[in-house]
Amino acid sequence: MRSPALFVLILAFPSVVFAENLHECNGVWTNKGCQAVEKAASGDGSLPAVETKSDSQYKLRSDHAQKERIIEDVRLASVRFNKEHGQVIPGIYALEQYCMRKNITVEACEARASALENRANSSAKLLANIESRKSAYERREKFVEKRKEGPHKVR
Repeated sequence: MRSPALFVLILAFPSVVFAENLHECNGVWTNKGCQAVEKAASGDGSLPAVETKSDSQYKLRSDHAQKERIIEDVRLASVRFNKEHGQVIPGIYALEQYCMRKNITVEACEARASALENRANSSAKLLANIESRKSAYERREKFVEKRKEGPHKVR
């Protein structure tokens, strides 16, 4: 018996709370009373201005999201670099600290991230070059050892 009543109360409570702030005045829903809407309409014919966030606040959120995307891209590149070469890209934490400052633009963050990725790419090329030279050196060493064993064993 207690459970169904509690269920109905839980469903009805949010409706009551939100309904007390909303009013329908001449087919328009508003969070102000009908008197406030009628006063505003009788003055100059316009409804009261709706409070909105400024464009600069939306730009800050947008910039922050873009900066987070840039940092996440560099982190993913670091994970790939670590899988391929067994090393991490240094400077990701410093990049994050730099980019998350409010006075740093998205373009500046992108430039710093690009420089970090370029350094990582050049390191990857260097490591790949070292690996190829190492394998060439090992092949050369095997050839020299076979040659020392005698001319009849060299192919």
